[in-house]
Amino acid sequence: ISISGGKVAALHVRKLAKKSNDKKTWMEIVIAEGKNHQVKQMFAKIGFDVIKLRRVAIGDFKLGSLKPGESRELGPEDLGKIFHTRRLQEAVKKS
Repeated sequence: ISISGGKVAALHVRKLAKKSNDKKTWMEIVIAEGKNHQVKQMFAKIGFDVIKLRRVAIGDFKLGSLKPGESRELGPEDLGKIFHTRRLQEAVKKS
């Protein structure tokens, strides 16, 4: 899809199961890079409004129970999951 900032694509998209009291449809989307407002622009281009976004992972690093605004220190293994590079993991271990 062409958006402001260039052409983008989703690596994976799937509709999630609806909760009985939920009137909205939740989608799971996996993207390779995150351009500014990319997901909102992609869905707008195909006629859907995005009301709420929730990031659940960065690379192979799952955010888990982290709430919006919370943070925690990342270790070498976490960084490796985010950046997919053994060299970075090894460099952080040595420092």
